[in-house]
Amino acid sequence: MEFLPHKTRQSILEIDLSSILHNFNYFKSIVQDSTKFVMVIKAFAYGAGIKNIARLFENEKVEYLAVACIDEGVELKDAGIEQKIIIFNPELEGLQKLIEYGLEPVIYDFESLNNIIEALSVFRSYYKPYPIHIKLDSGMHRLGFNEKQMPKLHKILIDAESIKVKSVLSHLVASGNPEFDEFTKGQIAAFGSMAERMMSVLGYRVNRHILNSGGIERFPEAQFEMVRLGIGLYGMSSNHAHLRNVYTWKTQIAQLKKVPRGESVSYNRSWVAKRDSVIATLFIGYADGLNRGLGNENWSLKWKGKRVLIVGDICMDLCMVDVTDVDAKIGDELIIFDHQDEVYKMAELLNTIHYEVLTNISKRVKRVYIK
Repeated sequence: MEFLPHKTRQSILEIDLSSILHNFNYFKSIVQDSTKFVMVIKAFAYGAGIKNIARLFENEKVEYLAVACIDEGVELKDAGIEQKIIIFNPELEGLQKLIEYGLEPVIYDFESLNNIIEALSVFRSYYKPYPIHIKLDSGMHRLGFNEKQMPKLHKILIDAESIKVKSVLSHLVASGNPEFDEFTKGQIAAFGSMAERMMSVLGYRVNRHILNSGGIERFPEAQFEMVRLGIGLYGMSSNHAHLRNVYTWKTQIAQLKKVPRGESVSYNRSWVAKRDSVIATLFIGYADGLNRGLGNENWSLKWKGKRVLIVGDICMDLCMVDVTDVDAKIGDELIIFDHQDEVYKMAELLNTIHYEVLTNISKRVKRVYIK
């Protein structure tokens, strides 16, 4: 028996680091040289592995890394990442850690603004204006200060000596959808107006950013001083013709079993063999992120380039495929997807979006990095 080193589970997600850098360079090529980048690596870097992706950009010209929560920022700092880190959704309970680690919060309402001012007075023994980022609601109606709240916001920012605004941002609703381009342009105009008034009141300039990956490609006139690169970094955007695939999701055959015609496979007898079949059990299930909706012939994997259908219900740790027509062997590799188009297709089949497909891949699926 031969044991494979450095692999504790037979389901892996290959991450192509050279493709990530290619995609970054593509987006750099379509903005002005002076435009700064915020690299969005929240949600385990869209499934790619937060620490390794952060390290990839240690020597690149990146203004900020950005994550969703304080714990993600702490994880990066504990791993030795020295770049500045924006926290999109800072939790009240974690503000002491945020200050201790020098993480920079996005402030989106008066409660979060008052909380950071109070926390600074409690948890910091020295004086230096603490960097914050102000979020404006330009039409998403999720988080952010609205137009009517601006005068009160301006007064607090002027009076609060313990903080300093480093950037002002907003979030586009539908940057990749041409159907809503007029709405997007309205968002950009509203954001620009609110940001300009804020800077006038503050008496100094700050970085402004509203464009995400789709916005960078489709609305270059709104790049302001900074843009946020998220899903595009990982090979997907409104037009991924210039982007390279980053993800290859693989698994292996655990067992081969001959199943006679008329016998069922997996739970609930949801699939019955219409012929004498050879069924392969694979080391992957819904706990790894392989959605149960892909079972019962809804999705096929690739065995040496040939398609083999998933049969029966997908189990927690395993699933089965019909390999009757191929010469499969125990230990053979099968590919769940290895191209952006397949991720989009899977998302459509599951009535969801590609973001969810990627971020649902479990951390127990081993990440393997290639260049």
